Amino acid sequence: KSVPPIVSNWQKLVVRVYDISDVPSDGSPLTLLAEKSIKGEFNDARSFDETGILVTTSYLDTWQFATGLYRYNKEYCGLNATEYSKKASELAQNMTDEFATRLFEELELDDDCSNIFQISAMQSGSDEDSTDGNLLSNFVQISRFDMAADYSNQDIPMKRGGAFAPGYIRSIYSSQNSTFTFNSGYSYNPELGQWESSTFILGFDISGDPSPLAIAEIPGEPINQYAADLFDGHLRVATTKWHWWNDVSTTTNRIFVLKVPDETEGSKMNVAGFTKHLGKINESIFAVRYIGDKGYVVTFEQKDPFLVVD
Repeated sequence: KSVPPIVSNWQKLVVRVYDISDVPSDGSPLTLLAEKSIKGEFNDARSFDETGILVTTSYLDTWQFATGLYRYNKEYCGLNATEYSKKASELAQNMTDEFATRLFEELELDDDCSNIFQISAMQSGSDEDSTDGNLLSNFVQISRFDMAADYSNQDIPMKRGGAFAPGYIRSIYSSQNSTFTFNSGYSYNPELGQWESSTFILGFDISGDPSPLAIAEIPGEPINQYAADLFDGHLRVATTKWHWWNDVSTTTNRIFVLKVPDETEGSKMNVAGFTKHLGKINESIFAVRYIGDKGYVVTFEQKDPFLVVD
């Protein structure tokens, strides 16, 4: 019986480097120097001088791991809560090594996982630490390569880093030394007993080989890449949080300022400050720009007018 793959990629991503030092004027094609297939689906790309940065996502099927752990399986029939928990935990531990090995191989990672965020560093261990789905819903990968390298063997050497993440990539922000991805998803609010929109931020150091830099979670969602900016050791992010059940206002617009930790401060970006609601009630963010220590935000309430004409 064949085992279905854990990693699901519905697209084929190929990176190609062409020689544009002498562009043909007769309509003939450019000279292809090198090409490389990349694991994952394309999200975004950036270039700084001669460095190319690619952001890709691979989606993971964790059902085949979790399906045998659910309470409704017949092997748990007649067990009380303590007995079920013990038996399911033993089963999970017995499957973990094989599942992790398969996942490592299918993601085609480099020799080790030193450039990947540790999942344990992204969780508090509390039952209240709930995300939409789970942290293994997809794998975000940052690839870095030299666009001016010697492509004598027609291959593109790449260095990669990555992280498992919930939700889906909404946007990315990148500077010469760091790249931040913003995954939109939902977090459970135990005080209100409901799920709320959240943004899970993954920061990578790209000054050399891509490596984990910092993580954070904030309420709401950014509208696009311009909603974030790095300034003076702080990441600034503007988000709109939707709450349709609220009779007063369906939105909350804020700018969050996050302190990017140094090597001695761990990996979590703590909130240094945030604004009150920006704009009028029911308005959401439509545009953001940052210039120096100032942020410029456009808010707007989109309405669909209903007209009756005799």
